[in-house]
Amino acid sequence: SAAVGGVKAISGINVASLDVPKGKLKLKSTSPDPSIGGEIWTFENGIKVLYKKVPVKGIFSYAFMFRGGAWGISDPKPGELPYIGEILSLYDIGEMSAGDFRAVMDSKGINLEPQITSSDLRFTGTAPVSSLPMLFNGIYSLAYRRNYNSGTFDYYRRCQLLRSETDRRGEYGMAALFDSLSSPQYALSEYRNLQSLSNDTPVKAQEFYEKEFESFSDGLIVLVGDLDAYSLKSYLSEVLWAFGSNTVADKGNPVEHRLVKGRTRLSTGSGNPLAGDGTVSVNVFLANGVPYSLQRYAALSVGANALRRELIAELASHGMYVSVKEDFELRPSEIMSLTVQCRKCTGAGLPAGVGPA
Repeated sequence: SAAVGGVKAISGINVASLDVPKGKLKLKSTSPDPSIGGEIWTFENGIKVLYKKVPVKGIFSYAFMFRGGAWGISDPKPGELPYIGEILSLYDIGEMSAGDFRAVMDSKGINLEPQITSSDLRFTGTAPVSSLPMLFNGIYSLAYRRNYNSGTFDYYRRCQLLRSETDRRGEYGMAALFDSLSSPQYALSEYRNLQSLSNDTPVKAQEFYEKEFESFSDGLIVLVGDLDAYSLKSYLSEVLWAFGSNTVADKGNPVEHRLVKGRTRLSTGSGNPLAGDGTVSVNVFLANGVPYSLQRYAALSVGANALRRELIAELASHGMYVSVKEDFELRPSEIMSLTVQCRKCTGAGLPAGVGPA
């Protein structure tokens, strides 16, 4: 492969087209960060970088966090949020197709899959130190060079028909069913709902990312690893000049997460269109809105682990698979939950002497 502008060309792709325009910024202030023992660098355009050097040879961890998050999505439908997160990977980037852009990022060990929480949009990962310039090139290009491709979205939408059938038959489908039963009106569910994927979804996604990327100064960039402070400051003063730092007054309104009170029972046997694949299974979901505390979180973890051990001891000899998962959601509401799934194993995967349930 040939060198192009200081970086290598990959299969004929013009990698240099991703370069961030260079300028010059001054470092406005440096202050200690008590959370991880690092430093917070604030540049004159307001962008903040949390830096810490740690003894990990040749790698670094990163996070780009933008304030706002899922609350900034316009009129979200239950189960639409996961699709909006995935749509970012469908954009063509400048003169590159979406696939070529992913190939470039993958070749450098960079993950740019967004995580959309109720309070922020974030990108996190770990990469070789040599990939630092490509990380900033990739973030910049996602923010300012993305182009919607209707053909790519149409193909993606068709693929979701097959994916939804696979989802329905496994643990994911059962968890999604529990979520829809306990919080049917919650607009920011983390579980996909194919009925909420429409031609309006990419429009909402474009509006959301446009708003989130408008300002890098109301979020935080975290860089931790084998990075030299002096060299990093010099590099950041050149590239952060190009990133937007406009003040965004409104990034959305809070969305309430309310649980349905009471209990319900549902058969997921053969022919049920909601979840399950007709095999023998017992599934239980418990949830309650309670104020978070470290003691409650610890009690939930200990209780879930004890239940997991008891169920495995009781059901393993009968050819049953056990999954126990606990969660303590903090935003937008403090909710404690426990999910228990007991499913029949296939005979081919069982040890000698153990038959299917």
